[in-house]
Amino acid sequence: MQEQIIIFIKSPLQSIWYAEIPNYPGAHDDLEMVDSAGTFLSQLDKGLGIVQVKISDEPDDMVDVILEKTEETKDEKGAHYNIASGYQHVDSIWLCGVLEYVFGTFPNHLYLEILPIQECRDITEEAFFKAGRHYQLDENRVNREWNLLSRTNKWRFWHFLALWADYANERKMGWMPGDRQMFQFESFRYFMPENKLKNCLTFPELYISTTKNFPYQFPIVINHENIQELKAFIQDYFKNEVPFVEVYSYLDVAWSKLEVQEADVYIEDVMEKAFNITQWDYNEIDLWRRVVGKKDKWSKALLYGNLNMHQKEQMEELENTIHQTPPSINEKVWWELHEKMKKQ
Repeated sequence: MQEQIIIFIKSPLQSIWYAEIPNYPGAHDDLEMVDSAGTFLSQLDKGLGIVQVKISDEPDDMVDVILEKTEETKDEKGAHYNIASGYQHVDSIWLCGVLEYVFGTFPNHLYLEILPIQECRDITEEAFFKAGRHYQLDENRVNREWNLLSRTNKWRFWHFLALWADYANERKMGWMPGDRQMFQFESFRYFMPENKLKNCLTFPELYISTTKNFPYQFPIVINHENIQELKAFIQDYFKNEVPFVEVYSYLDVAWSKLEVQEADVYIEDVMEKAFNITQWDYNEIDLWRRVVGKKDKWSKALLYGNLNMHQKEQMEELENTIHQTPPSINEKVWWELHEKMKKQ
């Protein structure tokens, strides 16, 4: 009997369903649930944009849906399955070759148990706002960050890291989140060892949070002697689900290439000034940063169309700083964590 727990997440950008299989070696688009498969998931998600399914090739005690293979397709690797019992809103679905990657074949029958995920999300939300109050974070910012995490279902990263941080920090393990972009969320300070980097954190940016495959896998860097303990924690947390966490030894990271020098102005400072001038959302501000960096005058003119003359003059002053390519505070935070870990 083969059994696998798979998470399916609906992209907030495209309203397309994707299977979350972080170690899949092919293109992310291969994980798209097309046509009736996407419709099927939309009937299961209760408006959350996320579905957790235990899939087996043999019946178990709890079965919500049975899929029966009718034929395999040759023009594009996959197989058609009729919904033999359970949800009858969709008669059949087509599953691509990723199923073969997961099970090694296209099983004649698939037995699906729809796992509850609302309770986990509710627990995470309560802990998230409790952490915000504990660290006396700005209430508006906490609400904005939760809305981003909730909308994109990245709250799962927060949930995992909250549990891991409590476990690891109690045991004084040397570890750090390996994804610098997460530092754009002030609430993620909860996970940083000893929480001493309050003043180095930056604004969250909508474009990062809504990217369909970010973060594709969440890396954790840990002292070499603690690797097996982290792997055991991951195995216990995810059980039969494909884990979205990657483990790296502290010794394997080329830290010398990541060192960031002190600077008077960081890119996040520039973007905060742009926000104060324009009140654009963070997606537009990042688009402005990239357009200005490429010296794309036509796109810049479109962005500036609704600004008054004074605002345009202020934004043009910021353009000179962008052209000088200031470093990122996120990279600086990463480096400071590295320096702190060296002393442990």
